[in-house]
Amino acid sequence: MTKWNQIQAFWGTGRGFYKKDGAHVDFTPQNHFCRFKAVGFSCLPSAKDEDGLISLVCGKEEKEMLQIGKEKISGAIHKIIGGSPTISVQIDSIRSIPQDKTEITIYVNEQSSAIGS
Repeated sequence: MTKWNQIQAFWGTGRGFYKKDGAHVDFTPQNHFCRFKAVGFSCLPSAKDEDGLISLVCGKEEKEMLQIGKEKISGAIHKIIGGSPTISVQIDSIRSIPQDKTEITIYVNEQSSAIGS
């Protein structure tokens, strides 16, 4: 439930429940946790759903993102999604897009904690 509340807060919509009796906080785009601005699809993807690729658009230029480094970027994303030692974030590509923004394409691998799996 905690992760769901965080996603809703980042998105800026929904309710965050904090007590079993149903007490909640309403999330709006004006809350200080709201980070996501929009999700859109502008073309048919060349990758298949099975590839599990996720594209993130950052408001920084490509050279700034490359200076930060792939390791730091994947580490930050890893923390956002929970930081589990069984999960690894891989950066597929970093490319420049219009309006001085950058598209980062990632995928997440989860290793089974069971031996022999």
